[in-house]
Parts: sequence; C-alpha cells; structure tokens
Amino acid sequence: MAYEFAGQRVSLTAAADLSDKQFYVVYVSSADSVNVATDKTAHVPLGILQNDPESGQAAHVAISGISKAVAGGSFSAGDLLTFDSQGRVVSVGGSTGLYTIGIAQKAASAAGEVVPVLIRVFEV
Repeated sequence: MAYEFAGQRVSLTAAADLSDKQFYVVYVSSADSVNVATDKTAHVPLGILQNDPESGQAAHVAISGISKAVAGGSFSAGDLLTFDSQGRVVSVGGSTGLYTIGIAQKAASAAGEVVPVLIRVFEV
C-alpha cells in the first residue's frame, strides 16, 4: 500500500534552515515558528515537516493523519514512536517521561528509511 499524506496540516515559519529536514519531527520553537524537535522530554512535538523550507520560509507541518517520517533506527509496525536527538522517529520501547509522535504503520529496518506514521502526540 502506498502512503501519501492524509490529514490536517498547518503552516508556520521555519526558525532555521530546514531544507534537509523534510519528514522530520518539529516543535513550536517560538511564536509562529518551528524547528526540529531534538529533546523528547522537553520539546512537545507539533507534527512532521512536509516540505524543505529555508529559514524564514513557510514550513508545512502534518499535525494529524498519516505522514511519511524519517526513521532513526529499526522498529516494528505498530510500535509507539518518539524522536531522537536529530528529529527522526524511533521506538519508545519501555521509556516513560517523554513525548510521542505516533504509531509506526510499517517496520523500519535502518536509520534514514522513510516510513508511514499515524500521528498521535501525547506524553508517556
């Protein structure tokens, strides 16, 4: 099954050069601006970046539905996902006290692989 974005998205301003961060997890870094989420215990994820904006350009962010995301390592379909220090999705495993971004719709076998994720943001 092919996965294309289906859901809601918002457009804010890129707080930094995000031209190589398409399908990474982002958070609201300042008023009306987003940046890559790098701290899963402090950065409340907004969603997954859908485009590749440079600093000051419009950043389109999927906030619900299914979106492609860049994996930070291997995980299984159905795993609850958080993000690593680079903003890539990784399995929560048994960790607590962190923010999630969603549920893996397909397994990832290696870092850098692009996989579909059902966006569900909450704290575990």
